[in-house]
Amino acid sequence: MKTIDGKSTVTVASGPDETFALLAAVDAYPRWNGELVPSVEVREAGEDGRPAVVVMLLHIEQSPVGKDFAFTARVVTRAPDSVELVSIDDPAERDRIALAWSLGAQDPGTRIDLRFHCETPRLPGFFPVFGLGDQIARYLIGGVAGALPAG
Repeated sequence: MKTIDGKSTVTVASGPDETFALLAAVDAYPRWNGELVPSVEVREAGEDGRPAVVVMLLHIEQSPVGKDFAFTARVVTRAPDSVELVSIDDPAERDRIALAWSLGAQDPGTRIDLRFHCETPRLPGFFPVFGLGDQIARYLIGGVAGALPAG
């Protein structure tokens, strides 16, 4: 399995509650980042009505191993501090993907940190992927920054 990791950070002018609401509404990701996340299907909702299990499609144009990565993920929210999407262990799915959004109040606004993690058998271990994870994280976080007031 090849591991691809990345991270990115941005500060937005909106407060933690508004920022958290945008990120916790996982089914709305295609509205603000449709090129990278063209579809999200909610399989289960939590008691709070938010998506709890989703099937997400990531379209990574620059990927050397395929452009579409579909995965089923559990959504774990801790208001107003974090939203995590973590692949459900399913032998039918080739890739293991995790997105971890962390939020911190700033004066003014909110700092958003994103960690991206992918384990994929599509690449041999020696295949270079330097910077790919950071590029994916920057693109995702850029969508958030575009959907919220700038900091």
